[in-house]
Parts: sequence; structure tokens; C-alpha cells
Amino acid sequence: MWPSQGFANLTDAREWVQHFMEWYNEQHKHSALKYVTPGQRHRGEDIAILEQRDEFYRQLKSQPPDEGETRHETGSISEP
Repeated sequence: MWPSQGFANLTDAREWVQHFMEWYNEQHKHSALKYVTPGQRHRGEDIAILEQRDEFYRQLKSQPPDEGETRHETGSISEP
């Protein structure tokens, strides 16, 4: 992702920064933002995303584990 050498000119540097900002703000999910993008957070889309994620995990936890699996307090599943 990072350029290994300098840029040939100012235009190349600006293009690289523009692409990086697009990736960073719209594609990269940040752990500090509960794995949504900064763009989603800025637009307020994170609220619905996090609610949907919580509902998915609630439903998953309410189902019995498959045979041979153990469900831990955290809701994670391990196989024997």
C-alpha cells in the first residue's frame, strides 16, 4: 500500500493520497469504530450497521450449538 520510493512528481503524489484517503475512509474498517468505516460513522450509517450486527449475534446465541460444538460464555464456538 505504501509507496516504496518517492513520487515522480506532485501530480503522482496527489493521486496516491487521493486513492489512499478513499480506501482509508470508505473501505478500511477501524477497530476503534467497532469495525465500520470512518465514512459510515461520519454519515451516521454506523448506527443501523451496529444494530443489525447486534441482532445477528443475539439470534446466533439463541440457537443451540451444533452437535459436537461447545459454546463459551462469550458466544464463541469451538469444535472438539
